[in-house]
Amino acid sequence: MSEKSFKLCLTMAGAVSAGAYTAGVLDELFHVLDLWEQEKQKNAALGTDHPDYDHSIPMHEVSLEVMSGASAGGIAAALSLQKILDASYEAMEDNKILKECWVTMADDDHSGTLEKLLNSSDLKCRQTPSSLLNGKPINDLANRHFKPLKNVKRPSWVSEQAELLLTTTNLDGLQIDIGFNGADKKDQGHAMTQHSSVFRFKLGEQNNTKENPAEADYYTIDLTRETAIDYLKNAALSTSAFPIGLPSKKAELPHKPYLKFDAYLKGEETLNWKVEWPRTFDSIDGGLLNNEPYGWGVKILGENCKTELKENRYAVIMIDPLPSSKPKTKDPSISGIFKTAMAMFKALRNEVMMNQEGIVQAIALKDRTRFLIAPKKSTDNLKLDAKNNYVLASAPLSGFAGFIEKKRRAHDYELGRKNCRDFLRFHLCLPLEMVAERLGIDPNDAMMLRFGINPDKEQPVAENPFFPIIPDIRLRKACKNDTLPQFTNANEYLDHPEFDPKKFREDYGKLLNKRLNRLAGGVIKNIFLYLLFIVLGKRKVKKVIYDTINIELDSQHTAPDE
Repeated sequence: MSEKSFKLCLTMAGAVSAGAYTAGVLDELFHVLDLWEQEKQKNAALGTDHPDYDHSIPMHEVSLEVMSGASAGGIAAALSLQKILDASYEAMEDNKILKECWVTMADDDHSGTLEKLLNSSDLKCRQTPSSLLNGKPINDLANRHFKPLKNVKRPSWVSEQAELLLTTTNLDGLQIDIGFNGADKKDQGHAMTQHSSVFRFKLGEQNNTKENPAEADYYTIDLTRETAIDYLKNAALSTSAFPIGLPSKKAELPHKPYLKFDAYLKGEETLNWKVEWPRTFDSIDGGLLNNEPYGWGVKILGENCKTELKENRYAVIMIDPLPSSKPKTKDPSISGIFKTAMAMFKALRNEVMMNQEGIVQAIALKDRTRFLIAPKKSTDNLKLDAKNNYVLASAPLSGFAGFIEKKRRAHDYELGRKNCRDFLRFHLCLPLEMVAERLGIDPNDAMMLRFGINPDKEQPVAENPFFPIIPDIRLRKACKNDTLPQFTNANEYLDHPEFDPKKFREDYGKLLNKRLNRLAGGVIKNIFLYLLFIVLGKRKVKKVIYDTINIELDSQHTAPDE
């Protein structure tokens, strides 16, 4: 890889079942990078003086350096590592691991994903349940897709030092004892507990971390080894263990834990503190404490690519299917103790989620280095056309709607592909005056004619020319969004799948009824109270569930046009 390569950092936010959107974005991105690399290799083999050399193909280099992910985004990031390094496929497009995991999910010829999640086989009679949903389908899905690769091949657009970071929540906590001087020497300390944790994997053959993992803050991962795959699978399951909804996971950290304050202590000669870190711990969803590990991605990018950051030759892209929005107007009907309780919970949640280090790093990034891919439907590829409350079919029910049926996940996957396609063509680009400095090339007339655009589509390209960081070689003329004849250009958006409440009750009513019986039996130990719930309470619980589903899934069809 050339020293002048442009560096990429990808961050995948948590999204529950809307991870299908992230999968679509990543599949499209890797496909475009793969197609571009093939054309560059053809040109390199021919030489610039050859009559068949394509002078419209930009020959600069882009290098994927870091992927960070939380929850559903963590699964997508981990699977991406499997996808891009698997040498079993001739083309990146042939590897369907992301689509199979996120669209097909746990569906098979016998039952669907939701049917398996509602199955009560995991609930023992009168035993306290470990989760609201059956976690076995998720474990089976991980076992199916996380397997050692027979052969590994690193694409030229993937850095030799590429890293993967997955967040998790350590329920046991990392015990940090700070020594204080006091009268009683037996008790002169102060204990703190850190629950936010991260799995950090670096590409390569296993070496130093195998010999002395306690001294390394990352794990060198070789995807041909079963041990490495087990660590990766374990990390993916850990980051995605949705609190209460799915069972917690017994996680194993293969490297030294990350301490939030460690950066401030470097260079200190005398440290009066001690850390006890068990290798294994109970864990749940990484999104609970860090749902958008943007700061982590920037941190590692800064450590590994100091020169590129200094020279502004990088971009950080966040893929967020369910991006945070501004707080809604306060509800005047909520007052007194309930108002305080809700405000307290919201304050705790917001404070925990605010990564101060990440915010500072994000603000410090330079112009046109921060990019976001989020769901949108548009009429001209640039303007938002918000006809529905939910752009994603999986977004209702706080992102759980995608578990209901495959066609919802398929809708979001295809939307992710299209949004990524438009993002690469119209948004991930630089003003022409920045191109030479940041990409290391001076685009010729053929390149500009083919790939040059103007973000203001009402104006000619020549008046405000921009050039893409990653050119989509399927294009014949970018400013017209015109593709070459051999490629299809799917510009139509899929319609939201229709929801049939009656069919939903018919398909899942018995499963839901049985699971509620088992859950109640495990939680309510008093037989009288249990029977009281079955006779009086269960009907109300089911009504709330059905009403919530009906309102959430129907709202996307009844919302007025904006």
